[in-house]
This record gives sequence, C-alpha cells and structure tokens, in this order.
Amino acid sequence: MFENLINFYQQIILQKNPLVPAIVSVSIILSIGVMAWWVFNLVFRFFKKRYKDTPYFVKNNRVFNMLRKAGHYSILLLVGVGLINLLKVSNMEKIFSAFMIVLFALFFNTIARDLIII
Repeated sequence: MFENLINFYQQIILQKNPLVPAIVSVSIILSIGVMAWWVFNLVFRFFKKRYKDTPYFVKNNRVFNMLRKAGHYSILLLVGVGLINLLKVSNMEKIFSAFMIVLFALFFNTIARDLIII
C-alpha cells in the first residue's frame, strides 16, 4: 500500500512538467484547509458541550451558530488567500474579495439582527 504511494509520489516529482509543483502545492493548501476545518469542528464541539449549560449560552443559543460560522468563514478566507497568492491570479483575487465581502456582510447582518432581537 505505502510502496504504491511512494512510487506514485516519486513519479510525480521526477516529471519535468511545470504544472506538477503547482498541483502539489494546491493540494497541500487544500488538505491543510480541510484539516483546519476538521480541527476547528472538534474544538468547537468540545467548547459547545462544555459551555452550553452556562446562563449566557442557555439564553442566547444562537451564539454558537454565529461562532461556528465565523470560524468557517475565517478558514475559507485563509485558504482562498493562500491559493490566490500561490497561483498569482489578479482577476481571481478581485472576484474572491468581492465574494468574501458579500459573505461577511451577510454574516454581520445576521449578527446585528440577532443582537437586536436578543
């Protein structure tokens, strides 16, 4: 099993194709993003189990959803910026920035609406 993976990795590294290092770098960034998402969810579940019975969180149970959403958006932002900086695509940077501004505006709108209701 591991010998097949090692042989596959060596074949990829030994190729002279200029796209191979970029593909490997993109896959590394995406895998780090997936692992960060997974670790964040584990830590968040622990935090939620530990503090869900405190008076503040019993009264305001939507805070957990807002914190989870903020963490996921932050991971998405970091992975997106990493990919854009790696690939050096200026047009994509503007599109991604506009997309993230819309996402964060919707998120802050939700926070403001929930704070007014609470």
